[in-house]
Amino acid sequence: MNSVDNPRNWPVVMLILVYVLAASASFFYFVYRQGAIHKLAVTLNRGRAAGDFSAPFRIVDAQQNGVEYAYSPSIIYENGVYHVFFCSVGANGAWDYIRYVYSADGGATWSTSQIKLTASPKTGRDIAACDPNVIYWQGYYYMFYSSYDAFAQTVVQVARSPTIDGTYAVYTDSGRWVINPDGSDPPKEIIRAKIAGSEAEIGYGAGQTTEVIYNGKIRIYYTDTSTNPTRKSDLWMMESADPVSWNATTAQKINFPGYPNAWHTSEDIRYDNVKGRFVMYYLDGGHSVNSSLRYTYSTDGITWSNDYQLLDKDNFPNFANNAGFASDRNGYLLSGSRIIFGFAAPKDYNSVSDTWGRWDLYGIWVPSNPNITSRPIGSFDGVDAGGNAVGWAVDPDNTLGGVAIHFYTCSNDRTPISFVGDTWTDKIRTDVNSQLSITGAHGFYYPIPGAYRDGKSYQICAYAIDNEISSVSTNLPGNPQTFTIQPTPTSTPTLTPVNRLPAGWLDGVDVSGNAIGWAYDPDHSESGVDVHFYACQSDTTPVTFVGNTGTTKVRGDVNGALGITGAHGFEFPIPVQYRNGQQYRICAYAIDIDNSSVNTNLNGNPKTFILQTTTPTLTPTLTPPMPTRIPTPTSTPTPTSTPSPSLTTTPTPTATPTASSTPARKPGDANNDDLIDLIDFNILVRNYGKTGPGLQGDLNNDGVVNLFDFNILSRNYGK
Repeated sequence: MNSVDNPRNWPVVMLILVYVLAASASFFYFVYRQGAIHKLAVTLNRGRAAGDFSAPFRIVDAQQNGVEYAYSPSIIYENGVYHVFFCSVGANGAWDYIRYVYSADGGATWSTSQIKLTASPKTGRDIAACDPNVIYWQGYYYMFYSSYDAFAQTVVQVARSPTIDGTYAVYTDSGRWVINPDGSDPPKEIIRAKIAGSEAEIGYGAGQTTEVIYNGKIRIYYTDTSTNPTRKSDLWMMESADPVSWNATTAQKINFPGYPNAWHTSEDIRYDNVKGRFVMYYLDGGHSVNSSLRYTYSTDGITWSNDYQLLDKDNFPNFANNAGFASDRNGYLLSGSRIIFGFAAPKDYNSVSDTWGRWDLYGIWVPSNPNITSRPIGSFDGVDAGGNAVGWAVDPDNTLGGVAIHFYTCSNDRTPISFVGDTWTDKIRTDVNSQLSITGAHGFYYPIPGAYRDGKSYQICAYAIDNEISSVSTNLPGNPQTFTIQPTPTSTPTLTPVNRLPAGWLDGVDVSGNAIGWAYDPDHSESGVDVHFYACQSDTTPVTFVGNTGTTKVRGDVNGALGITGAHGFEFPIPVQYRNGQQYRICAYAIDIDNSSVNTNLNGNPKTFILQTTTPTLTPTLTPPMPTRIPTPTSTPTPTSTPSPSLTTTPTPTATPTASSTPARKPGDANNDDLIDLIDFNILVRNYGKTGPGLQGDLNNDGVVNLFDFNILSRNYGK
């Protein structure tokens, strides 16, 4: 009999086998753990070398501190000290307690942990104290935190302290603030899931809050699984001036394109009061080997931009979870280039498995304002039989706005040689919008200039210009396109060029209360355009006319980027009725020179502002008609060189002219004030193309405002 088969030898064999397996496992675990640590050290230090990310550091060693686990940090920086509140193991029947550590040396060393808030399971409701977030409001530090109702699911409660590191008293059902409340007066559940039900029915419930002081109120963001059919997390927002009173009927659901809508997403939101926008850092793929760090921003905190990946799964710890990043006590983004981002992860980044509830609390330094931009995407479809370059482009950072397209003659390897011209994406491409699930005008249609219509063969490339950084462009797929256009016979009448709509950007409202930006009409790039301002909704629908101005400021950056000349910047003083300390939202619309009944909803709309009471000098303005939401382009032929979907078109309605008498005037004097100046020019522009008797701008009284009237005004301008 083989000795292994001898039952008397089995115990010895088993001991040897266990020893060998244990030794092998220890060896491979050591190699694996060292590899995991090395991976993080290399990748994160590589980021640090670029000035962006640091190597990881431990904030709380859960085992050494005797708290078993540490996660979901709230990090407040005040008076040179980092204060960190986090979720940890409970006692006496409670699931979780909230503990606290601090660092007075910039995060180099951390104190031992202290219990700051307990739970009272004897009440039947207050079973846990977890997921803290601290904010300062009217003399107190308020700690919003998650608890658990044994009869329902996760809920939100609140405690407060006069000092950040003091003792926190809990708000109770009777309206009192009590330290360690008992079953006779349990903590009040200030926020519950929007749909009532047990955990089996609606999932986790409502919790994991983050707070920001905004517009004189506390703005609270929280997750709620009851509103999601798959019981994953929806993100909601409410506002209140009372930390203990929240009206769930006012809650607004948060939307942004990259939100993973997953159980283990961990987001933290702060307000950047320098740039005037909300920022969000969050983990995607938490509690898995695919955990990564992502970032997004929003002007109103409701609708968010496309998200950006700052550290991918290969550069971030496996099974990272429950994160938070540092702010001041108001929930504002800290000044400086980098901030602490805290998260939980298995001890020593052990990614062999995620042992639930065995996490240390770590931190890394991340950029406070990541330098991020997504290049435009699109396609140069070809040059059609009519000699028009057609295609499409979209800037992922602003899918509602248009994109500038520059054309160059180019080599076979798509290297630009000579500038040909530029256009804007102002055509509706339903095929593109449907495929990308977006809206807006993203098609371009550029007539090749006459210099290239001579029967010779040319090669052309199209480049989409980034809206955020004009020096960044995309060499569009489809480049280069080769074409030959025969010269137009002299007997062939000249075709009327397609009217291209204005383009531009509302940059914002400056500290003096001026709406600033730029706009130009591609068909008249040397001329200024009128810009009309409206109070508007968040989707840029105009509501109330505010005023108008012209582009009278020279913008060298705009002229250089577009290869044009002239004054294309505007500066519009916000009227006094909007300087009252209240918040308003404004949109700007550029009026087409050739057809004043159509306009462009400028990129950057809307802008939110608050101005204190001033006494400006008001400039009288005329009330124009309500602007068109999205101007509809004319029909565009389909290119034959590369198959592409046709453009959807809708005829543009013609504005009805208003007849008026024509008094005797000096040549070119449209308003009979004995001066031929900009006012007469604006009158001519507003009425250009109109027909009928007695029109202002009809300088030769032939019943139509056209090029002949423009020539009269030009010859007499300034007289």
